[in-house]
Amino acid sequence: MIHHYTSISTLALILETKKIRFTRLDCFDDMLEAKSVKGIDFGNQLFASCWTKADESIPQWYMYGSQLSGVRLSFLPNELFNWYQLQGGRKVERNGKHAGMDIPLPLDAPYSLDNIYGYGYSLVPEPDMKQRFLRDIEYVNNLDEILEEFEKRITIESGIITIKGMYSDFGFHKSSIWSFQEECRFILTANCFLQTLNVTDDQFFDFYMQSGRLNPLEIKSIDLPYNSNALDNLLVTLGPSTTKADEILVRSLLEKYAPKAQLKNSNLSGKIRSVSR
Repeated sequence: MIHHYTSISTLALILETKKIRFTRLDCFDDMLEAKSVKGIDFGNQLFASCWTKADESIPQWYMYGSQLSGVRLSFLPNELFNWYQLQGGRKVERNGKHAGMDIPLPLDAPYSLDNIYGYGYSLVPEPDMKQRFLRDIEYVNNLDEILEEFEKRITIESGIITIKGMYSDFGFHKSSIWSFQEECRFILTANCFLQTLNVTDDQFFDFYMQSGRLNPLEIKSIDLPYNSNALDNLLVTLGPSTTKADEILVRSLLEKYAPKAQLKNSNLSGKIRSVSR
């Protein structure tokens, strides 16, 4: 299983909305996530949902689990998201010119064609997403060396950018100072889009012809629907310092939204004391 440390209030939102939040890389606590290579701001265009496969971690509880008073969510990774086969897409033609997205061969993606466009963003599907959507973080001692390697994968000729490999590849390396997280993550790639979903063909065409998709993204997160059946195998672990009242709240949430989910106490309960300074 994969595990995500969070607060009880965020658990309530995950269950109520039936969505998982993906956060823009340049908004994370690791300031080096804001990668820019050859003028391409990958930190602005990649969105991640962060997990771990490791056993319970005191640092993770403190940093992301409400300082020992939150929860850890455990899911089977292959069940977490719905998968769709994408082909075609919205495409507008004017005076012999085409604008938009045309997927010539079927691509598997954790979202449908209807959900590619959101308020201020458009998702960019990649090949082999079923195999590459969730990957372990590679921790390195020298990120500059990795960035130098990435530079070799990017060529720019006559204003046309070519990247060898996948755009998302640029979001799976972190400094070894974060290795205690033993992180794995899902990554979405997105471009800028109009701040409305009611877009006429003329607006759509003009936006693409004016290279609007290359503008920086203003949104800081994307909420992706998950497979509601995944809740049947959800395991929720109460933080080491949760109270009886916290347990009552979590139990009531699970009874309402995920009656088949399991709830357990942390293996660290009774072994660690919260210290106020």
